Amino acid sequence: MYAQLSGCRSLRELEVSYNSHSAHHYHLGCGPIKRSTLSDANRQRDAGVFESFCQQLMGRAHRRVRNEIKDLLYLLDSTPICLRGRGYEWTQARSMSRIPGLKIHLLYSPDKQLPCDARITASTQNDIEYGRNVEIEKGAKYV
Repeated sequence: MYAQLSGCRSLRELEVSYNSHSAHHYHLGCGPIKRSTLSDANRQRDAGVFESFCQQLMGRAHRRVRNEIKDLLYLLDSTPICLRGRGYEWTQARSMSRIPGLKIHLLYSPDKQLPCDARITASTQNDIEYGRNVEIEKGAKYV
């Protein structure tokens, strides 16, 4: 969470930034972090935990503003997340495309600049497959 909120772009940046606030570690009940520990955790942790947490947050925010939106318009798009190199060999076996890794599919409401739904899939999954599983709202337009 700290990495996302602070905009860290690498494990090294996360380690230096987080550890620079050591006076606050006591209040959080934690200590300094090490880059190798973060790397091990990233390699072993299932991304589904973060996906479900993101789904819950987006669902709550979306319900609050749903009544304010008159003409519902949703945009559906995806982007690949390239994962190559040491520790990501598992993406080679799951990927038949030119980009090994994962793909994030996002349903976005441009009126409120709010993501409504996101799914992380294999890099080979097409947007149409994701779109077929989206719950359609009456009167909404999907692009």
